[in-house]
This record gives sequence, structure tokens and C-alpha cells, in this order.
Amino acid sequence: MRAYWDALSDSNFYRGEIENINQIRDGILRNSRVAVRKTFGLNKPGCSVNCNYCTLGTQYVGSWNGNRILDGVEASISEFYELLPNANIELVGYWHGINNQSPEFERLLDIVRNSKDYYQVVGGDLGIILDEVALNDLREAGLTYLHNNLETSQRLYPRAIGRDAERFEQKIETLQLANACGLRITSGVLIGLGENIEDMIEQVYTLQELPLRRVAVNFMDYETDPRIGERFRDVREQLTPEYALRVLAFLRRFIDPDQSLMVGCGVSRYLYDEQNFLDLLNLVDTIHIGSFINLREGSNPIESLLSRLNELGYDVVQPRYFE
Repeated sequence: MRAYWDALSDSNFYRGEIENINQIRDGILRNSRVAVRKTFGLNKPGCSVNCNYCTLGTQYVGSWNGNRILDGVEASISEFYELLPNANIELVGYWHGINNQSPEFERLLDIVRNSKDYYQVVGGDLGIILDEVALNDLREAGLTYLHNNLETSQRLYPRAIGRDAERFEQKIETLQLANACGLRITSGVLIGLGENIEDMIEQVYTLQELPLRRVAVNFMDYETDPRIGERFRDVREQLTPEYALRVLAFLRRFIDPDQSLMVGCGVSRYLYDEQNFLDLLNLVDTIHIGSFINLREGSNPIESLLSRLNELGYDVVQPRYFE
């Protein structure tokens, strides 16, 4: 793996690998087809976990509305369905330890059920869940999969999250328990925290060990809050468009070939140039749209993305890798 990572820095080798890796990508979704995931936040920003990198934490937004689910979630999903019926949607809740006795749990189940009226694939990024009954209830309500980002290596985890390895282990346990309860599972990594090749190799092995249907790759945006830029000032120069594409190529080569690879945060900042965007589409089969991606042209990021995909001849299709 180390030798391959080093070789990717050679532009000629990288160009050849784009063609080779595209064959792996086409095994997930045929060429000129791409899947899209859209997230829907269930709570106002103000996550109490307070990850150092995340502007949704209370340390950055200064407030938290507890566990209350916002009104109008189903209406937003219905409106999005009119625009893009082939997408995969994911419900995002800023909770830690929600269970079937939690005040908002029945409301969550109702949203899952109602979402299935529109979308075949409804996922949930719902924090740490170590309650088997709650996971079974979510599956029976129609939840397709549970997502939980592992973010980074255990070495870098305290820096990124501001917590010890216990939470990392809880994330693994949540995914394993969800899988045992019959839910499909997905996870992801965050790039731009100062990782080195050893960190990425560790992440690859962890991702290989879990029966994940999809791996998401997010890229740090240091400009969202000056405090984040200051916190990561000593590593931010590492994250360039070339580095981002190199990471995607590395992960696509070494995660399991039947695992989908999705790009999340950071497209507009690092990969919006025409050639970079074309390379991106050769490496990943799924693109995330939501609060973390704001494509620069036009006022509507979703319509901007769809317009660009259409110009390049790409069709948005159902993510079959959850079947």
C-alpha cells in the first residue's frame, strides 16, 4: 500500500490508474451513471458531541435545542422528491444514545415510515445507538441502512473529535450491532486532519473488516469558521486538489471492490475545476449533496450539480448497492 501511495504522486502513473480504477467504479455503477445522496437534518445545529472539526457543534454555534425533531421534515423530503426521485436520502440526528424510550423516538419512526412513501433507500446517521430494540424498530419502520463516520485513525481521533478512543469504539460497536439487527451499514473518513500513509492504511483495514455497503470520503473545509482554520493551521496546506484525488484513488483501489465510494464534503472547494471533476466521476460512484456542499455556480447547489452532471452526460440512478 505504501509503494502504491508513493507511485500515485507520479502524474503518468496516476493517469493510468484513473483508467484502471474506473473499471472498479463501473462494477458498482456503469459508466455515465452516478448515485446521489441527500441528507435531511432532524435537529437544529448544536450537536453536544462537539467534534473539533465540525461547525455544527455547540462550541461553534453556541446553542442546542436538545433532542427535539424539527417540524416540516417530511414536507422537505416530499419537495425534494419532485426534483430528484432517484436519490438516496439520509436522516441526520445529533444524538448520543437514542433508544426506544427517548422522547423523540416515535416521531423518528414516523419520519422513516413516511419517507418510504417516496424513496426506496432511506438511511440514518443517528449517532451512537447501542440499543438493539431501537435498531430493530428502525429496521421494521423501513430504515435501509445506518451510517456512522469513523472519521480518522485512532491516533488522530483525539485531535479531530476532542475525545478519547472510547467513542471510536462505540462507533464500531454501533455499526456491528446495526448489521447484526439486519440493517445495512455505511461509514466514512475525514481527510485533512494531518493524516499520513500509516493512518490511511489503518483506515483501509478497518473499512475492510466491516461489511459496509458504502464508504464516504469527506474533505476538511478550514474556511467555514476561523476557529477551525486556526485549530488545523499546521496541516491545512497538505490538502490540495491533487492530494484529494490521490486519496480517492488510493481508497478506491484498496477498499473492497463491491463497496461503493462516495464523495461528501469538499467538492466545491477542492474538486470543482473541470478536469478534477471529471477525475472525480471516474473514481466515485456516488455524490453527496446537502448542507456541506455548496457548488459555486448558481444559488441552488442541487440544481447546479444536476445541471453539471447533465452537461457531462451522466444520469442519476438508484443506488443498487443496497440491494
